[in-house]
Amino acid sequence: MRDLDLQDSKIGDAGARALAGARGMPRLRRLGLWGCRIGPDGAMALAASPYLDGLDLLDLSINPLKPTSREARAACAALRQRFGDRVRL
Repeated sequence: MRDLDLQDSKIGDAGARALAGARGMPRLRRLGLWGCRIGPDGAMALAASPYLDGLDLLDLSINPLKPTSREARAACAALRQRFGDRVRL
């Protein structure tokens, strides 16, 4: 699988943590998680995942990651550090 689009699926932080730990993800190139209710905890798990190195695009648009809290700012910074311009927030 090269593309996985879970747009608006409401998987939340638990789903993001499950994806981050999924060993089948290294071949994935595009991961669409737009509007999935992923917060700082799930975002940090994605940023730390050893299985997402091959991503060309990680779309986390329209998730509760606005930099209004210290946790959200830290999660966004971790995502930017890991994925650079390959992440959409």
